[in-house]
Amino acid sequence: MREALLLEVGAILLPKGTLQLQPGFEYSYISSSRVAISGLTILNAIIIGLIEVDSLRRDILTGSLTARYGLLDRLQLDVRIPYVYRKDEEILGVGTADVRERTTSNNGLGDIDASLLWQALIGRGAVPDAILRVEGTFPTGEDPFEIPLEPVRAGERRLTRPATGTGFYGVGPGLTLVWRSDPVVFSTGIKYTFNLPRNVGATVGGNYGEIDPGDTLEWVVGLTLSVSERVAINLSFVDRIVGNTTQNEVEVRGSSFNDGRLVLGTSIGLSSDITLLVSAAIGLTTASPDFQFTVSLPIAFKLF
Repeated sequence: MREALLLEVGAILLPKGTLQLQPGFEYSYISSSRVAISGLTILNAIIIGLIEVDSLRRDILTGSLTARYGLLDRLQLDVRIPYVYRKDEEILGVGTADVRERTTSNNGLGDIDASLLWQALIGRGAVPDAILRVEGTFPTGEDPFEIPLEPVRAGERRLTRPATGTGFYGVGPGLTLVWRSDPVVFSTGIKYTFNLPRNVGATVGGNYGEIDPGDTLEWVVGLTLSVSERVAINLSFVDRIVGNTTQNEVEVRGSSFNDGRLVLGTSIGLSSDITLLVSAAIGLTTASPDFQFTVSLPIAFKLF
């Protein structure tokens, strides 16, 4: 059942006329201490205003439905629809006379993404399979510019609830290479996302002008091993590098980050068309979640 793991990372494609529906659940836990962030950061940590936080705990639960469809034998369409619950707990002013706790939460539709994948090359021997993709992200979640601010201390205002989306469109190409040597499959991939600028203008939180979020470079290397007919395991390293955001063509210092993770996953074949996928990831950089747990159940249907 390693095919389910490879489908998850875009290393193989579905046959023509096959539909796969994949309900999933993901939990991420993020903590930090002695953080001082000034300005506006987009994407992984969406922050507006001056922030001095001595302690931060963030829980993010995401339920999602991913649909994959084989348009042709070497052409596939993917769509992922997430629903996000996010809870932020902060302890402000630790070590001062003005210590206080602040908890905010929010839930709603996240940012939808869609991809078109094409197998440009069928590998043989030392020549790998090559799969090209074009991916787009749509700002369907509640973005930080839609959310009012509230005062928390003198000179400080904070979002009244966390955002569930970024507020920006993204589009970009990707490439995955796959080498097979049974029972092992080695894959590596790279993806670049152009996060498109947006003239935010006047909002409930203020007048921000034009915001241009930094572009994203993501690369991954992974190894998938078949343990039996029904069980396979995967070990991979994922690194996502986000460039600096600019506001009115002025670079926001400290808005770039590097999110590196080590991921261990397994697939268990429940039947010929249903597979259970489970994975756990540990963050390797300060911008990464402390840990992440994901479970999903891809179900395949042959339509014609």
